[in-house]
Formats: sequence, structure tokens, C-alpha cells
Amino acid sequence: MSSIPVASTANTTTTFEPVLALLTLTLAQVERIFYKVPGSAVLARYVRSSHQNDPGRTVLELILIAFAVRTLMQSRSRDKSQGQMIKFNEKVNGSPFLFLRRNH
Repeated sequence: MSSIPVASTANTTTTFEPVLALLTLTLAQVERIFYKVPGSAVLARYVRSSHQNDPGRTVLELILIAFAVRTLMQSRSRDKSQGQMIKFNEKVNGSPFLFLRRNH
């Protein structure tokens, strides 16, 4: 029979202690910076009160916020000289309400 080596828990905790300490310090620093931003207390209170037992809602709102920011940034960085407008022929340009006419 071969024996399966078992990792001791003492080695595992000592390996992750520096990583966890760094993560704790980093999160504390991010929190301090976040609360220096005007309006951050209101945002934090909103998230705490409305998202207590619904992590799905939090994820959905983060996705929607990211999409909105991406959309705003994309429209501001679009090149205006590319001609993104639809080109119509003379028949449509001559009568903007041509589609309202009835054919008898």
C-alpha cells in the first residue's frame, strides 16, 4: 500500500499569512480612499441597506453600471469624421414624410 502525503495545516497557514496581511492592508487603504470621495457615504449606505440578502442584484447593478460607463466612453471617443450617418437617396431626401403617403 502506498501512503498519500497529507499537508499539515501549520505550513498552509504560515504560507498564506503574508498574503492575507497584504490583502487586509490593501482593502483598508481602498476603503479609506473610497470614503474620501464626496457622496461615498450615501452610496455605501444604499448598498448596505438594499443589497443585504441579494448578491444577484448587486452583480446585476454592477454589470449595468459598467455597461453605462462603457457606452458613455465609447460615444465620446467615436471619430466624427467617419460618417456614421445613414446616406439616403434623392427621393427620400426630397420628401422627409414620404413614408406617410398612401398609395391609391
